[in-house]
Amino acid sequence: MHVTVQLAAVPGGTDLRIAREGIPEAIPESMCYLGWQESLRQLADLVEPEIPDG
Repeated sequence: MHVTVQLAAVPGGTDLRIAREGIPEAIPESMCYLGWQESLRQLADLVEPEIPDG
């Protein structure tokens, strides 16, 4: 498998583009999508500040 990740600064944040190549046929594309979604949620939890209310 080969994964290319591109990050670009955009107003208000960062544009993220992920390209996947050479994924084995045994791995459904939907599972790849779900796996990336989970990974990105975990990354957000790690890097986004927790701002307390009040």
